[in-house]
Amino acid sequence: MKRQKVALIGKGTAGCQAAAHLLTYMPDCEFDWYYSPDIKPQAVGEGSNLILPRNMNQTLNFNYAEHFKHVDGWLKLGIYKSNWGQTGKDFIHFFPMPATALHFNAIKMQDYIFNILSKKPNVRVIEENVSPERVDADFVMDCSGRPKSLEEFDVPKYIPVNSVHVNQCFWDYPRINYTITEARPYGWVFGIPLQNRCSIGYLYNNNNNSLDEVKEDIDVVINKYNLTKSNTTNTFTIGNY
Repeated sequence: MKRQKVALIGKGTAGCQAAAHLLTYMPDCEFDWYYSPDIKPQAVGEGSNLILPRNMNQTLNFNYAEHFKHVDGWLKLGIYKSNWGQTGKDFIHFFPMPATALHFNAIKMQDYIFNILSKKPNVRVIEENVSPERVDADFVMDCSGRPKSLEEFDVPKYIPVNSVHVNQCFWDYPRINYTITEARPYGWVFGIPLQNRCSIGYLYNNNNNSLDEVKEDIDVVINKYNLTKSNTTNTFTIGNY
């Protein structure tokens, strides 16, 4: 019987996690992995759900103690929710033990997964910026990111948040083992703890609030968790389609 041919486009966070998932459940397929070395992957998606560790363990023989150092990884035992709902009470949504998810450096995780999976005998890496309709395969997964044109997509006129400001707060060791999600006056804040830093990101709508307002309010969150603010920041808009 002919082996099924699978093609994956992109090697960012979504592409590498998709590769781990597909090669877990279709380990004997012919796997063509397309990506362009001229396109820089996005450093987003640094907190996983419960599925990723299982896929990585089956596909990559992932061992927490050994492999965390390669991706600045740390445990994600649940999600801390602060100020949500009408009561505004804080609580932690813990995952059922012994299940756990991961926090990780997105760029290092991309490289880590790609370096292992690209060496598998049934994986062929093709350095090409290709569109899905040009790929010859039984199944094609497009993880190449935001499309060049939104003409064929529905673009909502209004969305709750359309921008994010991130501050990297560096530390000597991780002090929390859950993802922070906190409702704030201008939007909401996430916190991702890694081995050497905690990313604090503020999602907001730039039609309603200025970046200066957000920068002032994010300091409240940074101080609340006794973190050290740094000059390593990133601010960008989010397209919704």
